[in-house]
Formats: sequence, structure tokens, C-alpha cells
Amino acid sequence: MIDAGALIAQTADLGRILKECLRERSRPVIIYLTHCHIDHCLQVAGHRQTVTEAPVWIAIQEEGANYLIEGDRQKTIAELYGTTFPAMQPDIRLLTRQDRKRGTSRKINIAPGVLLTLRTDTVP
Repeated sequence: MIDAGALIAQTADLGRILKECLRERSRPVIIYLTHCHIDHCLQVAGHRQTVTEAPVWIAIQEEGANYLIEGDRQKTIAELYGTTFPAMQPDIRLLTRQDRKRGTSRKINIAPGVLLTLRTDTVP
């Protein structure tokens, strides 16, 4: 999934769809966050509680990961919504310093027998 959102009802719908997909075939779930704004990720951690049939991984760029871990109200724009942001722990940091080196790749074991290869290419 990409940018799984901030609405409780949306999270419930996505959780239901994920459970249906997992009944068809077992697979890990990766939620990619394009950035750390609250409207993209507030309810993301909830998928870890509702989807118990498979591991749920949260992936975000390295700087955004730091803001999520801190629960940074300014960087997540929670302060604009007049709310707090519950700190969460992403699993995969994207666009790390190592990733940004030209033509690099790295492998992450996300489930038994499932290897994720991340490759970062730069565009001049």
C-alpha cells in the first residue's frame, strides 16, 4: 500500500481488503509512505494491530522516519490539525545516505523466504 491515510474508516476498509488478499495468498504487507504528513500516515500503525495474518512493514525515507519516531508535531503537520501525533517506529528506511550512492542496492529479509531488494537510481 502507498500512503495508507489518516481516517479511521479508511483504515478499517483497507484492513478488511488486506485480510481478504491474505486469505487468497500469504504475503508480507509493506506500506510505503511518500512523506510523513499526518494525512498520509496517522492510522498506519493501526494496520499492525488489525492485520495479524502477515507481517506489516512501514517504509519511509530516512528523514521522515526520524520525524515519525519522534512524533514531531511540526514536521508531521499535526499542529495544523490541532492534534498530537503518536510516535511510531518505521521498519524500512528509504533513501538513506548509502542508498543515494549511485546504483546501490540492498536486501532486506521481510519474511521467511521473502527477500526485498531495494535499488536506488539517481536521475541527473
